[in-house]
Amino acid sequence: MGGGLFHRAIRAEKAAVLAEVLKYMVALSPAGLERGIYEKALALGVAVYDASYIVLAEGYGLTPVTEEERLRSRAQGIVEVKSLRELVG
Repeated sequence: MGGGLFHRAIRAEKAAVLAEVLKYMVALSPAGLERGIYEKALALGVAVYDASYIVLAEGYGLTPVTEEERLRSRAQGIVEVKSLRELVG
């Protein structure tokens, strides 16, 4: 198998794994958590948008997935955050 063909096959396999993972995604509302989200954003020095993921993950016992190293670093010790690469190998 040529190098290019091999890499396309690996990408297709990872895309299939991601498609399977996405079937389990659930949309959660941050309604009612605004104060906690704002306080978490200030405490961690992240955007309110990013803090909402941390607060929701913390409250529901979930693992957020992001490619943002800064967010993964800031959430350390609060929730386990993974990158897509960690998730699909």
